[in-house]
Amino acid sequence: MGAAFLRAGSNCNDPAAKEALMTNHAVLFELNSIQSWIAESGRLRDLIGGSELIDLMTNESAEGNLLDCVLQSCDAQQAIRFSRRSGGAFYAFCADEALLRHFEALWVLAVQHWAPGLGFSVSRGHGQSELDAFRNARKSVDQAAARPLQIPAAAPIAARHRRTGAVASVLDRHDGPVDAASARKKAFSRPDHAGFITRFSPPGVGWRDWPTNLEAGEQSMPFAGDLRTVALIHADGNGMGQILRNLSAAAQARPDQFIGIFKGFSDTLDASIQTAARHAAETVLLPARVRATDCLAARPIVLGGDDVTVLVRADLALAYALAFARAFESESRRLLQQKLAGFDVAGLPQQLTLGIGLVYMGASQPFSMAADLSEDLMRRAKDLAKQQAGTYAVPASSIKFHRITSSLVDDYDEVLRHELTHRGDGDGDAHVYRNVLPAYFLDDTQQPNLGDLLSLQHLLGDEDMARGPTRQLLTLVGLAPADARMRYRRWRQLMQDNKRETLQRFDEWVCKLLGCNVDRIKDLPYGPPDREHLRHSPLGDVLALHGAGNDTRCCAIADSDQSATALEAAV
Repeated sequence: MGAAFLRAGSNCNDPAAKEALMTNHAVLFELNSIQSWIAESGRLRDLIGGSELIDLMTNESAEGNLLDCVLQSCDAQQAIRFSRRSGGAFYAFCADEALLRHFEALWVLAVQHWAPGLGFSVSRGHGQSELDAFRNARKSVDQAAARPLQIPAAAPIAARHRRTGAVASVLDRHDGPVDAASARKKAFSRPDHAGFITRFSPPGVGWRDWPTNLEAGEQSMPFAGDLRTVALIHADGNGMGQILRNLSAAAQARPDQFIGIFKGFSDTLDASIQTAARHAAETVLLPARVRATDCLAARPIVLGGDDVTVLVRADLALAYALAFARAFESESRRLLQQKLAGFDVAGLPQQLTLGIGLVYMGASQPFSMAADLSEDLMRRAKDLAKQQAGTYAVPASSIKFHRITSSLVDDYDEVLRHELTHRGDGDGDAHVYRNVLPAYFLDDTQQPNLGDLLSLQHLLGDEDMARGPTRQLLTLVGLAPADARMRYRRWRQLMQDNKRETLQRFDEWVCKLLGCNVDRIKDLPYGPPDREHLRHSPLGDVLALHGAGNDTRCCAIADSDQSATALEAAV
């Protein structure tokens, strides 16, 4: 009735009204800082509830989703069309400006009640075509994102949630004073709100198979032995800006196909992520299950749009990331052809790729800071891929990881300066030594690639190496260059005398990773200096994988033809 009343206000005899009816109007809605909001309290239960809340906002396949409810309240199910609606975001189009404004106002109100404290940006635009409306709305979306929602200051005597510091709105029987956002997350962590996790589970796996806490008890994470370490994986699509520009160019030539083009791409993203999540669970998580009653050793947190966040047991995390990326690339290659072949989009990549950041951390450490750090690492992985891809090509999938060994910080620059970098001794050595590489490619045809690093880890993890030679080598990572140089030469001499073939394989893998010849690493296992006089080494990354208990066998399976065959069978 409300929508009918609003539409009745238009005077169809007015020329301005006729022109308005011919104009297309757009509303773009996007969420900001999803990871930070979900991980605010640091409890896995709240991460689970936050995931369900966000998934139920816009996901068309989720029954009872918030967007459909708002559309129904506005009587706008047929009038408003979408080129994207996933991951808590949507791009809406309508010829009726009054109806769209009414929908927008109701939606903004609903979101603030649905997910209190979650930041978002919303912008409007109009134009003669849907593409023009989208572009005009897009111009203001960045400005809208820069104006975060300002919450009134609380009274000094207000009770606060002990985990988040936010003003409490309810008194929970178990948790005491709890803020509105945490209360909503807790309510949606119950099994009756398990649609998100169910859609991303392989056949035969239900909500009971996924952990809901990291402590011992019912539905807990099945840790291996005493190592209570997890990894937070954050992945994001590569080259999305250029792809969207190519889609816009195709829509410019055929304005009537704008929604079909963009919806086809959005559907490709969503379906590729869903297939990748199921494949990674089948390939990595299910085989690692010791007992059928155990939970799987992971918990998906955000899987929507081109944004992926997953919590995985540390020893399986790299294998999970590998399996996920391989399946994502393969499925996107198939779907891009299937869903967009008829639109003649120039410059469309053969497949979509990912930039991945991975943080190894203790199960008791705060997720909120790890979320920020994983995003930082992801950006660094993408930066390396962009440098090698060129201006217009979509970068290859890449990964950057870090194992937290001291206090958790969210600024990786601080970690590099204080933990992973050493300066030369000044006696003719003006170089700066960094114990890790900038990032690794997942594609074996590009260097440095993750496969070579895993081969090096496997070599140094052999039983005859691990007791002595490997320990001696990896202790060099924390030494000043002058001391490390002396001990490294002694180590090479002992290996030359006792394990010559192993030393040759060590040299082979290190040289491939560093892109240099063996003479360069006889002095120190660091590559040639770059323009900033930095010399990098993969040994710090090997040390991180050893400390996290990374399972090279699982990684090999995740990256094998066996994994690819399983994916083809599933599709």
